[in-house]
Amino acid sequence: MWRPTRSSLSAWHRTVVVPAPGRVVHVVEEEHRRGFAYGTLPGHPECGEEAFLLERHADGTVTCSRTS
Repeated sequence: MWRPTRSSLSAWHRTVVVPAPGRVVHVVEEEHRRGFAYGTLPGHPECGEEAFLLERHADGTVTCSRTS
């Protein structure tokens, strides 16, 4: 059973660290598609949601998409 998950990523450049808390809000687990979407939490430098999806096609090719 899937449950929403909180995460906290950090982005850094040299000595500057920026916290980026987020939460997985949706998971795709279908026969030919896998992916997830996450939303930002307070303290994240941006605001919104982003989704990542992998899809395997009948000819064997795989595509990756990102929606934000």
